[in-house]
Amino acid sequence: MAEEDDIFKSLIKDVTPLKSSNRITTAKSKVKFKKNTSSAVENNDVFSKPYIYNAEVVLAESELFYLKPSIDQKLLRQLKQGKLKPTHTLDLHGATLEKAEETLIQFLHYAKDNALRTVLIIHGKGKQAYDEPPKLKNLVNRFLRSMPEVLAFCSAKPYDGGKGAVYVLLQKGKQ
Repeated sequence: MAEEDDIFKSLIKDVTPLKSSNRITTAKSKVKFKKNTSSAVENNDVFSKPYIYNAEVVLAESELFYLKPSIDQKLLRQLKQGKLKPTHTLDLHGATLEKAEETLIQFLHYAKDNALRTVLIIHGKGKQAYDEPPKLKNLVNRFLRSMPEVLAFCSAKPYDGGKGAVYVLLQKGKQ
């Protein structure tokens, strides 16, 4: 084992880490957020939160898409084709429902404040039994539909996470 470690270390001695990307992860997020108590619910069940849009329950392999009624379908088509490239990424892997919801709110505020137009949110497909719906995927689906600044979203291309992630098109922000 020590010999393998030495070989590995000699192979990577000249490697330099990649520069930081625009990826935001929940594990590193230390931003304090004041919850809106009018919409906070003690129950941590994503399927019973009353303020979240009442969308159908989706399974791990379900493809997500949404388009606000007043928006041109051409934008959704461009989003699905990957023509509207995300500038920032939020990775919710491993987050609890409460932490994911809090981070989604923070991320959308950040996106609005920084005039971000297209972002990628990675929710994963869940680790539960095949017939049990993935909680984070359902939270993201329902939550994004309820947000006025979200114009459209759809499942990502395979290289960006496929059915475990969504591209999100946001209203033009002020900057």
